[in-house]
Amino acid sequence: MKTNFWLFLSGALLVGSLQAAPKPTPQQDEAMVHHYRVTMKEAGEALKNNQAEAAFQKILSMAQQGFPEAQYIAATMLHDGVGTTQDLAAAKKWYSAAANQLGNEEVATLAKEGLAELK
Repeated sequence: MKTNFWLFLSGALLVGSLQAAPKPTPQQDEAMVHHYRVTMKEAGEALKNNQAEAAFQKILSMAQQGFPEAQYIAATMLHDGVGTTQDLAAAKKWYSAAANQLGNEEVATLAKEGLAELK
């Protein structure tokens, strides 16, 4: 799990400003997508600077707004206890949310793998 997590983070966070953000739902307009990109880039920088708690809070805020990548990353951080206390029930909640999102099959697959590890 941790290998998938750090590989995913290096792609999703550390170069987050260069990647396409998830397609917005009707509730997520262009300003929200911009905010997502900025926040996830900040989270990546926080992780690089050994500030995992700050990174987790930023990622969790984006997960709560429905972004599947953030939901998966928050789940993994909760699963592994990175930047937060390990909480397998909360990890399951966020893995499930990410697995059920449409439009990002890679994240859904990773989230399903995370769920399988919790069983």
